[in-house]
Amino acid sequence: MPIPGYNGIDNSGILLSSSNLTAISLSSDKSTVSVGPGNRWRDVYSYLKQSDLAAVGGRVGHVGVPGLLLGGGISFYSSQRGFASDNVVKYQCVLSSGLVVEATATNAYSDLFWALRGGGNSFCIVTRFDLKTVPGSKVWVGVAQYDQSQAKGYLDGVYNFGKYGAPADPKAAIIPTILTFPSSNLTIYAAAKFYDSQTNSPHAFENFTAPKLTPVADSYAYQPLSDYIAATDALQPLGLRQEFRTLSSIVNRDSVQLVHDTFISGVNTKLSTVANLQASITFQPVTKDFLSQSAKTGGNPQGVDVSKAPFFWMVENWTWTQPSDDAAVHAAADEITAALNGMLQAHGYDAKYLYMNDAGKGQPVFQSYPAANLVKLKAIRFKYDPLRIFTNLLVGGWKVADA
Repeated sequence: MPIPGYNGIDNSGILLSSSNLTAISLSSDKSTVSVGPGNRWRDVYSYLKQSDLAAVGGRVGHVGVPGLLLGGGISFYSSQRGFASDNVVKYQCVLSSGLVVEATATNAYSDLFWALRGGGNSFCIVTRFDLKTVPGSKVWVGVAQYDQSQAKGYLDGVYNFGKYGAPADPKAAIIPTILTFPSSNLTIYAAAKFYDSQTNSPHAFENFTAPKLTPVADSYAYQPLSDYIAATDALQPLGLRQEFRTLSSIVNRDSVQLVHDTFISGVNTKLSTVANLQASITFQPVTKDFLSQSAKTGGNPQGVDVSKAPFFWMVENWTWTQPSDDAAVHAAADEITAALNGMLQAHGYDAKYLYMNDAGKGQPVFQSYPAANLVKLKAIRFKYDPLRIFTNLLVGGWKVADA
């Protein structure tokens, strides 16, 4: 994550790179794939494509495997298979003592296994993830783009998919992203659409296709997931300055409109003079099916209340180019996020959970987990790392001990 102090940048301590741990191998029955932490998701999908398989992993190719999985991980397959971490069957770990162990849901390290499914990097160094594979490397996937005149219909579609579409068809997933460019007075509405079947659904995305919405461009097609990932990586260039924030809400049409309006107006009011600024907000639909998968495979620390689903887990993202603009963007990100959270709370639309992998510096991620789960995480951390090696020396990320 692009967070000074959280990712090993501008901090003291040890930066431990797993870049060379890039082994990937399939089990003999092809039901699991063993993945080294030096891999990115594009590497995993490209490897599995050769065997007509996929995995419950990241939706952006250059995202690293360990970061996504230790924070839980949202996937295109999540409504069918839960968090990406719910699909880990074994972790190979190096403990602070130097002991190498394997943690599963049923062995002597089952508490560590549970903690690693969303508890971050406070417990050990994971040197291998064994993941369930997904049959079929080809899916229906692609990105549609809409112009500003279609904003109302687009937001209607976002709400309807979150409320009705995603719960009705777990094979369908969507990433609705609104991008705004203040210096150009331009806002673009995009939707990455995904359908896990050889046969396309005529209904899953009817609110994002003609006659309801006519995209100005649409790459949606039946293709290998690895090919889609490779093509879309180019749309998200590395090397830019970045800021993230996360928030969550229940699914409500008024809340979608309020979030949209508050975010767009906040960015344009506060950051119109920042060179090359691009800001976006993404609504990520989260269904009961998504959240129900964890209990089937050992549970996880996030403990999101399934009864209140569906949710939107939202991510705000700002990119810019000049270091001289850092302070202004950081301040605006805090102010806009505070305004959004205040508005959601005032109308009763807010939801507690904060998704670690989209969070920004200072956001209380672990405090959004159930209190009992946080107590349990702290006890597990103390058990496996009593000297706080992975808290005090390995400084990146959100630390259980500090929550």
